[in-house]
Amino acid sequence: GIDIISVTYDLIFDPRFRDAAPTCFAIPGDEQAKMGATTDDILRTAVKLRAASADAMYCSASLQTIRRLRDEHIPVCGHVGLVPAHATWTGGFKAVGKTAESAAFVWKQVKDLEAAGAFAAEIE
Repeated sequence: GIDIISVTYDLIFDPRFRDAAPTCFAIPGDEQAKMGATTDDILRTAVKLRAASADAMYCSASLQTIRRLRDEHIPVCGHVGLVPAHATWTGGFKAVGKTAESAAFVWKQVKDLEAAGAFAAEIE
């Protein structure tokens, strides 16, 4: 199996992290997208994170951003359903996928992520 760990940017840039977790598949969190960073900002950070020791990039930004990361050969894990950083845009913290229509929309989001190049998705 694969041991996946979600980590902060600070940990990825700390060389002691890989000493402590040399074989974990490390995916840094989505700190920039939460702050409204541009696609170029996210790409610059993703390149630095990959160079430091990140195995992939977690990204809840737009499909355009995910495609751009894919085009630069940066593995991306997306996020669909309830995305806490976007909750105020989608009516607050509420369960999604409880109706057939809502579940179909979550499925469409997953397929859109896949088409954009994400290798995985957090479904919340």
